[in-house]
This record gives sequence, structure tokens and C-alpha cells, in this order.
Amino acid sequence: MRKGARTLRGSLKQNETRQLVVDDGIFTNGLRVTYFTVWSTDLDVGQTAIGCLSLSDTIVPTALLPANDPACFAWAMMTMGTPTQLEVNSWERLDPDHIINEELFIHNRAATSLEYLIIAQPYTMTEDEGVLQLVKGKQQSV
Repeated sequence: MRKGARTLRGSLKQNETRQLVVDDGIFTNGLRVTYFTVWSTDLDVGQTAIGCLSLSDTIVPTALLPANDPACFAWAMMTMGTPTQLEVNSWERLDPDHIINEELFIHNRAATSLEYLIIAQPYTMTEDEGVLQLVKGKQQSV
């Protein structure tokens, strides 16, 4: 079995959600996301590219970056500057305490296409740790 980092990268259409990892049924094997970034090649001035990683195919619909959704654990955004200042601003937020041991979904939360890069490390857990991660994806207070 390969022990190094795994990379997931690709493109999403506007407002698309895509499943990236399929549950293999072995809840003691997982992935810890260590890096997540997004960008867009077709942003107009003032537009924003927004991506979110989650353990569910549905997330809080009204929030762009829903931190109150226990299934969400990584957020990234890139904004093209203003007409007077054409700078690119970006930021990423990652909850390092989430281990993916079920499905992984990426959500494009913007009305523009989205490119993404995710780096994850394989992670082996005890059965108790695996169950805790399953619960954590449904209830944030554990």
C-alpha cells in the first residue's frame, strides 16, 4: 500500500458538487486533508471562487462557507481585485481534526468555474477513533 500523500485535483462547473472519495466500508482507514486550495481561470474583476470540502453531498444551502455545518471541514476562496487594483486575494481554512473515513465531497459555492487541489495523508485509526470520526461528521460537539 502506498504510504505517501494523495493528491486530488480537477475542475468543477459553477455551483457543482462532486463526490471525490467513495466509502470503502473500512472505517478505520481514512485520509487527513493537509492542504486545500481553489482558483478560477475565468474570474472577472470583483468575482470570487469559493470551494468547500464536506462529508455530505448536501450542506447548509444559504451560507457560502458554512462553519456551522458539522459535515464541512475545509473552506477556500479566491477573489480577483478591483479595476484599480488587479490583485488576487486568496485564503484557505482547514479543520485539522477531521479524518475522512466515509465519502468526501467538494462543493463549488460560486457562479464561476472552479479549479481545486487537495493534498491528503493516509491515516489509520483504532475502531474507537473511527467511530468517533463517523459521529463527528454528523455532530460537531464530540
